[in-house]
Amino acid sequence: MRPHVGRDVGRYLRDLAVRLDELAPAVIAGTPDAAHQMRTTTRRASACLAMFGPVLLLSDDAGLRTELAWLTAELGAFRDAEVLATRLPGGHEVPIRVGEALTETLAKATTDLRAALESARFAALPLALAEVGATAKPRPRRSDLRRAVRRGWQRTVRRHAAYLAAVDEHLRDEALHEVRKSLRRLRYACDALGTSCGSRLAAGAAEARAVQEVLGEHHDAVVSLSLLRGLALTERDPARLAAYALLFDVETTARDRALARFETAWPQLEPHFGPR
Repeated sequence: MRPHVGRDVGRYLRDLAVRLDELAPAVIAGTPDAAHQMRTTTRRASACLAMFGPVLLLSDDAGLRTELAWLTAELGAFRDAEVLATRLPGGHEVPIRVGEALTETLAKATTDLRAALESARFAALPLALAEVGATAKPRPRRSDLRRAVRRGWQRTVRRHAAYLAAVDEHLRDEALHEVRKSLRRLRYACDALGTSCGSRLAAGAAEARAVQEVLGEHHDAVVSLSLLRGLALTERDPARLAAYALLFDVETTARDRALARFETAWPQLEPHFGPR
């Protein structure tokens, strides 16, 4: 592990701050994938602060994490609407009300996100992130960094246990979403350390990404099913109900396939993050 890994993480945070500034005009202009890239940037910063803040003696990271969570939520609302607007048609006939709901949701999320990025609150965020990155302790102990990553893995295991203990479908889906978020934080923390994390954790981060992506497919299907279920409740036309049923079957199949893939992939994580 390099002796100046703390300095490296500080530089990583400062680079993320620059990235936020660079992406803002593209997101406001509606450039494809810009919002996704910005959300990834905020999540990387949040993961780094959550995992290594105490180890690197970062200043005021709690307040900054609150601001990053705010921006991530704004970006998330937009990205969820954007994904649904692309996902649900999928070559199938879509009831008019579904299209209208997707259009309205995306329009509102777009307006809200632009307002957020043009606010003084956002303008202060990259500066604060760069300042916190500059305070990183330059020579953290190797054992402290490894302990931080182990805590991240233990958190993920606890969330997986909650999934196994879920007594109904709704609780199961919520628990899997928490597993996904925890895996993402773990992976991004390893990315922040770069080659300093060692080959075992680097391989684990790659494996975590694959599992996280499977859980992302599961979550997208769950969100789609929730929207379809809500809209279909007030539908009376037989033809449109049939269209809802078809879409519901498609998304249910996608959800179940993703769940099966996750259950196959989960055991492969333990050798990378668990005790030797």
